[in-house]
Amino acid sequence: MLVVGLGTFMGTLNSSIVNISLPTISDYFQVKLSLVAWVMMAYLLTASSLLITFGRLADILGRKAIYVSGFFVFTCGTALCSVSGGIHQLIFFRVIQAAGGAMMVSNSAALITSAFPDRERGKGLGVMGGIVALGLTCGPPLGGFIIQELSWRWIFYLNIPIGIAGFLLALFILKKGPTLFLGRRFDLKGALFLASTLILLLLALNQWQHLEWRSPLSHWFLVGFLFFGTLFFITQVRSDNPMIQLSFFRDRMYGLGNLNVFLVYLCHFSVIFLIPFYLTRVLNLSPAQMGWVLITVPLCLSVMAPLSGWLSDKIGTRFLTTFGLCLAGLSILSILQLGVDSNYRDVVLRLMVLGLGTGMFYSPNNSSIMGSVSENNYGRAAGVLATMRNLGMVMGVSLASTIFTFSESRYVAGVQTQLIENSLFAKTAFTKAFHSVYIVTGIVCLTAAFFSYLRGESKARYQRLLQD
Repeated sequence: MLVVGLGTFMGTLNSSIVNISLPTISDYFQVKLSLVAWVMMAYLLTASSLLITFGRLADILGRKAIYVSGFFVFTCGTALCSVSGGIHQLIFFRVIQAAGGAMMVSNSAALITSAFPDRERGKGLGVMGGIVALGLTCGPPLGGFIIQELSWRWIFYLNIPIGIAGFLLALFILKKGPTLFLGRRFDLKGALFLASTLILLLLALNQWQHLEWRSPLSHWFLVGFLFFGTLFFITQVRSDNPMIQLSFFRDRMYGLGNLNVFLVYLCHFSVIFLIPFYLTRVLNLSPAQMGWVLITVPLCLSVMAPLSGWLSDKIGTRFLTTFGLCLAGLSILSILQLGVDSNYRDVVLRLMVLGLGTGMFYSPNNSSIMGSVSENNYGRAAGVLATMRNLGMVMGVSLASTIFTFSESRYVAGVQTQLIENSLFAKTAFTKAFHSVYIVTGIVCLTAAFFSYLRGESKARYQRLLQD
């Protein structure tokens, strides 16, 4: 738990701090926002495309080997990022960093699931959820202080000693474990087709985020996604050792659980993406004030995730995941009550309910997914889980941006320029477009709650009841 928790904290802290530093990096290198955005996009594309690959490699070569290598590669990439001489160097070094991050993230849930007995699996994954939230909580205020008082390079310097400590601890503490599949061949074609499919999908989503779905480039990305996706599906059906065991999705606990991970992260990140703009453009909060409002969600997550994980070991997962998603969905729909006359307390209250609801969902849901597969498939299942999480994040930002931009452009269409420039009208237009996003994502979250109820209770829960 110490080793995996350290890697998880380092990864989440890195992502939250880097996102805050993008404007500063843009000014430092004198580049446009569209180019500096690739500091984030390069990491996301690389990590998303490699998660399942490294999860499968861990099942074949051993989880310790992949996880220790991940710490080493991530730390080296971080050190290189800190000494970047230009924006293109920084983007390339972020790719290296992302490869190491994918090695760690794809094995975190598998290592924890292996280390804890079945009756305490929810507790272990719940603590992991709390560590994720803690990293996200520390990121905004710590990043703001570092950028203001030191330099953007210190956001990378900070992770170097953590990475070295984590590498040494992982090397000496983690057990090697059996490599039951050392003799099996790795599905190289499947890995390449999967990486191509995910990268092209994320690039297409990036185009749609800027309302460029009619551009020829967007069409080519979509065609490439369908082509490589078809090839990947064919290879998985024919392979003796597939990257993704498609038969797992016949299990409702596994299939609907992964679908819900995608849907809930989509909803969660649609809120996380747009709320800062509402706080600054409509409520006129300062960056410092905004930072304190935004830590509400991860703070509530850090409290609820361990508690819900522990409870899932006692009462099962169905009630917790369903009730948590109902809370989250209602909190998103309650954002429709926010307007130009609201204050930060109204926002904090809604974010608090969202954090408690999603915190109640994540740990039990992850526990039920990992508990539905055998131990020799933990790496593969953890890789799929992490990939669905990343895709949900990207889709959430893309969907929120697309709906918001389309709704706002329709609202101001045909309106005189003088009126558009009016502060009250601009705030009203923003709020109406803002509400359009949460009508959609609120319904999606409640749909996920229905799916969660349909899954039923995990088999492991019934087995524990029989044993008791």
